[in-house]
Amino acid sequence: MVQLQDAQKGAEVTSEATERELELEAQLVEARSIIQEQASIMSKHLSKAERPRRYNSGSQNALNFRSRIN
Repeated sequence: MVQLQDAQKGAEVTSEATERELELEAQLVEARSIIQEQASIMSKHLSKAERPRRYNSGSQNALNFRSRIN
């Protein structure tokens, strides 16, 4: 009888651990999804932000060149 109770307790502990592992795995999947979404947003944001910089850096180079000439 004691062995049966011990086996049931062991099964409960294993079941709780498995349930916790599934919860953690679900959180991990959600976190990865959020990170991927944020990376996509940042990538789009950076690509938009780089376009004016290229133009501005070219304009700035032209101004620097003019000031060196004069």
